[in-house]
Amino acid sequence: MYCLEFTDGSDNYKLSRYQHDDNDPKSLSHNDVYSIVEDSRGHLWIGTFGGGINLFKQGVFHHQNNHLGYDSELPETVRFILRNQAGTYVDRGQKRIVLV
Repeated sequence: MYCLEFTDGSDNYKLSRYQHDDNDPKSLSHNDVYSIVEDSRGHLWIGTFGGGINLFKQGVFHHQNNHLGYDSELPETVRFILRNQAGTYVDRGQKRIVLV
């Protein structure tokens, strides 16, 4: 996953690459990214095919699968993340909808 960030007070930007690292628990949970949604606080919710859902804030990935009630024996596939009018995020994974 690549992220283009503009630097403060200038027209310059920084391009960052994020990827899964087995040795880093704060890395992206899987490299196959299917969906990205930004919440009202500027945090990114990232759905992956094989690594479930990640919350990216302050430069760190937080794996949200256990917190959201995923069964650990099922594949962690997240195809869509949507934001509804109330600001709630809906993760449409395999065979379920989970409200965040």
